[in-house]
Amino acid sequence: MIIGLVIGSYFLPQESQSYLSIFKTWALPVIEISILTFVIFKVRRALKVHKSLKNSTPDFFSALKNTCAEILPKKLVMPFATEVAVFYYGLFNWKTKKIKDNEFTYHKESGAPALFGVFIMIIVIETIALHFLLAQWSLVAAWILTTLSVYTALQVFGFAKSLSKRPISIN
Repeated sequence: MIIGLVIGSYFLPQESQSYLSIFKTWALPVIEISILTFVIFKVRRALKVHKSLKNSTPDFFSALKNTCAEILPKKLVMPFATEVAVFYYGLFNWKTKKIKDNEFTYHKESGAPALFGVFIMIIVIETIALHFLLAQWSLVAAWILTTLSVYTALQVFGFAKSLSKRPISIN
């Protein structure tokens, strides 16, 4: 709808834009306020659900999945929860988690941290090399690829950090 409005404003002559002007003045603000109200309602509901689930589920990712299942369509739950959890574990959750008697982690005994560290190093080296190579062809393409590579490295880092934050619990 917004794209159609922009295209209509750009291509239609000024004297033929009377309906666009009415739409911009009356309908667009009502639509924007409705969408904003809907988003605020959904966020408040998600926060209430998350607070209620946070006490019953000590794992952030499990609570986030359950919260997203309450407010999002089923197909969007896992991708959205995974993206948010990777950013949470990679950027915000830096506290060391105390392991209880009925919990254990496998990240220290396995080679996963070293593997993810090497993988991130490879991403960094490849990003630098490809950035300079692509910059000779197209500076925009080089920066797009660099941004995507940095995002990928952040995803891998967040996943690697989540290994120690999500212990296996035996109840």
